[in-house]
Amino acid sequence: MAEQREMLETGLDEIEKIRQGKERVLREIRKVIIGQERIVNDVLMAFFAGGHCLITGVPGLAKTLLISSLGRAMDLKFRRVPVHAGPHAGRHHRSEAGWEEDGTTHNAA
Repeated sequence: MAEQREMLETGLDEIEKIRQGKERVLREIRKVIIGQERIVNDVLMAFFAGGHCLITGVPGLAKTLLISSLGRAMDLKFRRVPVHAGPHAGRHHRSEAGWEEDGTTHNAA
């Protein structure tokens, strides 16, 4: 019984650390991105879940700014890579934030 309680407390502590980390990142992103709470939360959820997300929209919605801000807030490397596929080859770009660990590059989103 005591072991289960300890495991539960440890799990709750870890959840609290994640919540605090998310709040720290949100504070940094909100310094740059005004509004757009839903997309900011969706991107962070995908990041913390280790998944991917595709952000689409008309120009001027701060899609690249959001990802670069996430990268800065988490001290990740950001780069924008042009994607040359389809009929509008020059108009599509891919943005990524990531980090390197043990010589391996990891993508954040």
